[in-house]
Amino acid sequence: MGKVKVSVNYYHKRPLDKIGTFAAGVRVGIYTHPDTFNNPPFTEEEVKDKIKVYSDIRSAYTGRRMSKANFKRDYNTLITMLDRLATYVDDTAKGDPIKILLSGFTPTRPSNSSWLPPWQPLVTVSRNVTSGELFAESNKLENAIYYGCIVFKDSAPERIIMQPGGKLEFSNNENFVFIDVTKGRKKVFRNLKPEVMYYFYFYAANANGVSALSEVKGIKCLKG
Repeated sequence: MGKVKVSVNYYHKRPLDKIGTFAAGVRVGIYTHPDTFNNPPFTEEEVKDKIKVYSDIRSAYTGRRMSKANFKRDYNTLITMLDRLATYVDDTAKGDPIKILLSGFTPTRPSNSSWLPPWQPLVTVSRNVTSGELFAESNKLENAIYYGCIVFKDSAPERIIMQPGGKLEFSNNENFVFIDVTKGRKKVFRNLKPEVMYYFYFYAANANGVSALSEVKGIKCLKG
């Protein structure tokens, strides 16, 4: 079996109107997980700037206010940046599809890896009144390598979509807290703000893909 790596073809073949969103997802994946990705080749501000430049010039090009040559220049600049980030993620992940998915990139699919069957996610949430901890748990899915849990505070997003390659798209970005990708189905959340509502979505994944998202479950964190 070949080593699992970032699927470069996945984003090289993305439609022009999707590549900016893809790059934004990679930015979130890498820079909100500094414990895993502690030495990326660009600062987060540099990545944000490249994404904004591409977004602006694409709008100008679509509105026929920019030449094709200038548009291609900034598109290639964005792709080159993603290629360098992909190399960095491969060096960091060392074949671990979980870390590749965490980065916002999509892993390649080993030929002998099992596909995920259809899943009916069942999620339960609870709290420890004395410690202020929150707990979330999902049911098991055959062939899953790990279970991700996406956490929001104050309100659940009006729209959240899990793309087939594992890319997340959601509204209410300001309420996003983090994604827990520890392998287990049972999650423990500490150091949360008391008297705040938290909302949880689960999904399962392996190197071949990502399951559907669960229905959202919400619970208030109490003071410890």
